[in-house]
Amino acid sequence: MKCMIDNTEYDTDSKEFRTLVEEHIEETYTQDEYEELLNEAFEEVHIGELCFNPGEIIRELDPTAFRIGMMDEIDNKIEEIIYNPEEFIKEVDGEIIEVE
Repeated sequence: MKCMIDNTEYDTDSKEFRTLVEEHIEETYTQDEYEELLNEAFEEVHIGELCFNPGEIIRELDPTAFRIGMMDEIDNKIEEIIYNPEEFIKEVDGEIIEVE
């Protein structure tokens, strides 16, 4: 499958395409997004009358585990795009495919 990125055509199976996807995800995926993912995946923690978000707990109490988990999530996002590019691209003018 071919796609256009910044007016350059890439084969979605190429190393260049993979590198672009990796750079884009690594530059744009934020700690706040990963924290929100954790908050959606796990229930809030209640201690007495206090309530804490799980993402905030991990981010503050174990920053190493938070970074490792975030890097794993980034790797998963990269692989998802690399192996299923048709889910992340759109057709333009019936011919050109553009990565969103």
